[in-house]
Formats: sequence, C-alpha cells, structure tokens
Amino acid sequence: MAVAESSTSERIAELEAQLAAARAAHSEVLVTEGRKLAAERSLRAAVEVERDQLRLAYQALQHELALMRRRLFAAKAERLDTAQLELELGQKLAALDAMTRELGLPPAPDEPAGADPSKP
Repeated sequence: MAVAESSTSERIAELEAQLAAARAAHSEVLVTEGRKLAAERSLRAAVEVERDQLRLAYQALQHELALMRRRLFAAKAERLDTAQLELELGQKLAALDAMTRELGLPPAPDEPAGADPSKP
C-alpha cells in the first residue's frame, strides 16, 4: 500500500505542477491581451481626436466658403474686385473638396459632383 500511496502522491504533485504551469501561461495571455486592448484603446482615442479636429477644420472651411460666396455674389452693388474674391473662393473650394475627400463625405449638395470650383 505504501507503493500505491507514493505513486498517488507523485501523480498529485505532477498534476499540481501542470495546473500551476497552465495558470501561469493563462495569466501571461491575459496580461498580453490586456496590453493589446490598452494599445488599441489609445489608438482609437488618438484617431477620434484627429477626426474631431478634421471635422472642425471642415466646418470652418464651409463657413469661410459661405462667407466668400456672400461677399462675391450678394455684394454686387458695392462693385468689389471680384477677381481677387474668385481666386480666394477657388482656393477655399479646392481646400474644402480636399477635406471632403479626406473625410470621405459626399460632395456639397448645392453643387454637382463634377462642378468646376472656379466658376460660380
């Protein structure tokens, strides 16, 4: 019986060692996954900040464009130098189009997709 008890004790010790090794490996996996999750969350936060900044820049460009259009087309009675305003309007339209493409938004609803930004 002593032989059976010693082999049982050895088997229990072997199984406990395997269990400890499995627990250690599992905890390493959890730590690794936790680090990956933290890195992904950090990256997501950075991308969201960049997206918000791009949206603000896009809205500012839309506002400037609307203001320039008003100056160009609504103030005809003042006889401003429209050539300079048209140049600025063309630049702002190009910047707005670039920002629209960067954000993946559809073109402005008041203009067809292939409209020339330099022609009012």
